[in-house]
Amino acid sequence: DISIMIVVTGSGPAIIALAVLQDDDNLLPGNQVSPIPNSNRTITIETVVSDDNGVSDIASVALNFNGTSIAMVKKSDMNATAAVFTAAFNLSSQFAAGNYIITVKATDYSGLSTAASANFEYLA
Repeated sequence: DISIMIVVTGSGPAIIALAVLQDDDNLLPGNQVSPIPNSNRTITIETVVSDDNGVSDIASVALNFNGTSIAMVKKSDMNATAAVFTAAFNLSSQFAAGNYIITVKATDYSGLSTAASANFEYLA
């Protein structure tokens, strides 16, 4: 008889939900965000990150938008292995209309990471 034992030493994080919270047109699919004339519009992103090694193993969660990285902060624990993270950024009324992608990357203390993307349309 030959016996084989496999040991899994780490489990990386997983992004199980990612959302742009603003949506100014519920009739169209996706998220449409209208600018506020002569002002900034705040865009809020929420994500749920899980790690089988526990929430305490999630080292960082960062949002990347338009070449800028923004640290996301933990809003709340959902359970022992998942937590909600949030971040916000402002777009001026002069920001170009178009479709934009945001990417979220979660990294654990073992250096394992995962990423997910969502998009929204900034209206003219």
